[in-house]
Amino acid sequence: TIALNLGILVVMTGYHLVLFALRPRDKALLWLSLLCFEIAVRTLGTENYFGLLLPGADVWWAGHLVELLGFSLAVPTFALFLRAMFPKQATGWFHKVFLAAGGVYTGILLIGPLPLHFWATLVYEAVALLLVVWGFAILIRAIKDKNPLAWIITAGSIVLAICIVNDILYAELLIFQSVDLTQYGQTFFILCQDKSKLH
Repeated sequence: TIALNLGILVVMTGYHLVLFALRPRDKALLWLSLLCFEIAVRTLGTENYFGLLLPGADVWWAGHLVELLGFSLAVPTFALFLRAMFPKQATGWFHKVFLAAGGVYTGILLIGPLPLHFWATLVYEAVALLLVVWGFAILIRAIKDKNPLAWIITAGSIVLAICIVNDILYAELLIFQSVDLTQYGQTFFILCQDKSKLH
């Protein structure tokens, strides 16, 4: 299942990149392609694919770093995607906060001391939560403005959020589950974004 979801992300990356080459004015296609790529990269780290490719090698840190880099880049990319999709609702400079935070966090991951990674990740998770709030505020405004694309993206966002919460509860041993729902949630989320671009 994980391999299937990873394959979907890779295909979506190339597909939207080709569409952007055909329609270079539509920046949302570029950001969606990059978002698919970044989620795919993060999946490589979270699912220990490096260990499978290089059995016996000490690749834990490389996989962990790739996982964090995928997360660090996905936050500003999604902010840019929302701004490109809903320019009337995502006005102002707020998206620049996520660009700046993503740049600083990525720099810390690449050249910062290891003890700083933990605290920087905690702060950046709060930034990601702020992105969620900002994103839903934009979608609510778009729904009020009767933008039909907002409903599609909102549906994908809600499903992804439910799956993430479910997996957090599972990690804390508060519930029992047999599969990783986040993989399904992020695939449904990406498919909803794709549907919004083809609407």
